[in-house]
Amino acid sequence: MKKSAFMRCIAVAVTSAVAAISLPIMPAAAVQNISLNIAKVQVTPSQLEESRTVAVELHIDGNEEGFLAAEFGIAYDNRLLLDSVVQDTAPGNLFVYADNPDSDYIWFSGASATKAASATNGRYTLMTLNFTLPETAVVGDSYYIGYTWDGLDGKDAYWYSDKGVNEAETLSGHSITGSISIPDPQAPKLSDSALRMNRGETTKLELSNHDGVVNWFSDRGNIADVDNDGNVTAYNPGTATIYCIAGTSMLTCDVTVTKEYYYSIVGDSPITLTDPENEVYVEYPSPQGMVVWMSTRPDIVTIDNGLLTGVKNGTAQIIGTCNNVTYVRAVIVAYPEPETNEPETDPLQTESLDETDVPPLTDHIEPTVASVTDTCLPPDRTSGDLNGDGSVSILDVIILNQNLMIGTPIDESARAAADVLRDGVINEADSLTILKYVVELVPALPIVP
Repeated sequence: MKKSAFMRCIAVAVTSAVAAISLPIMPAAAVQNISLNIAKVQVTPSQLEESRTVAVELHIDGNEEGFLAAEFGIAYDNRLLLDSVVQDTAPGNLFVYADNPDSDYIWFSGASATKAASATNGRYTLMTLNFTLPETAVVGDSYYIGYTWDGLDGKDAYWYSDKGVNEAETLSGHSITGSISIPDPQAPKLSDSALRMNRGETTKLELSNHDGVVNWFSDRGNIADVDNDGNVTAYNPGTATIYCIAGTSMLTCDVTVTKEYYYSIVGDSPITLTDPENEVYVEYPSPQGMVVWMSTRPDIVTIDNGLLTGVKNGTAQIIGTCNNVTYVRAVIVAYPEPETNEPETDPLQTESLDETDVPPLTDHIEPTVASVTDTCLPPDRTSGDLNGDGSVSILDVIILNQNLMIGTPIDESARAAADVLRDGVINEADSLTILKYVVELVPALPIVP
């Protein structure tokens, strides 16, 4: 039986459900700001031996417009079995779907909470399609998965942006076609099949298993171009495909150039903010749960769900914690000084910021060292030592942050140790003070007002 039973069952109810959430199609507008990126998945021969089930993600890119409602189809190779559809659980998402018994595509109709803030440059996973490869799958096979706008029962695809406009053909030129392939380990291979790049960045694509002549080109060189050595340079926001012709093989790499700038929390060099108009995000590597973010100097730079905002020029450290694993990276805010019309008399000497010279952070809290022993603490606990291991470390900061942000309980001894400012209140100021003590910016705990 080719189709899953649940798919046929949901098809019965799809008509009434679609009627309840579909919007009337408005006159087409020149909207070229929505794209659907379908993942390209490569399955190794060893993975094929373990499981023939493959997950393919659908990513939405709203380019500042997001979308409110959509009807669209995903066509797929008739050798594949569609097992299930796992939708994103964001509040407001509501998609119904059905497969066509006569063709190999699934038709989606619904609404979404994917606003401009989240539907940008592939950052938002709309849903995941789980396919089973045929038992006859072998090395060298490739299975097509793509967007279609010829819909179920004569429907046409459409996408409503946040601005309430619609373009039925919007995705036709801006969707990245997906696939499932089982490459030959000995065939020519690119180091990446997809890249996300910041404007101005250059990344080298490495070609392996080929020593002959190689030709490189880009289908949209104004967005991302490539030289004869495989060096890809990002120029403008959008998507482009890099092609590599190696002998009889044609390899591709899909490049998404973001308007935003993305950096990993893992890294030794500081992240430098030079333009207050840029959106700069920090990403935690493969978080399995909620990431707790904080800045050691919120008066210089703040971080909210990974988004950095410079407050004033200076240097700080940002901290990302997930499941008790913490990373720290320096951030330098180096915005241009505002222009003034006042005559220059005796300009102040300004010290240039050097990424290799992180200045000490000393000016925003002037601690007063406690002169008396805190009798509220148990005899085996010192101020700032929440876990009672006899020392104050980043683990104590993590424990306090988890309590403040997600309500992880702590006992009375830990609460007494957490109140390092001795004001009777446990809050972010205590967490920041403990962190400063850990990085040796505060000489002692507790701090007596």
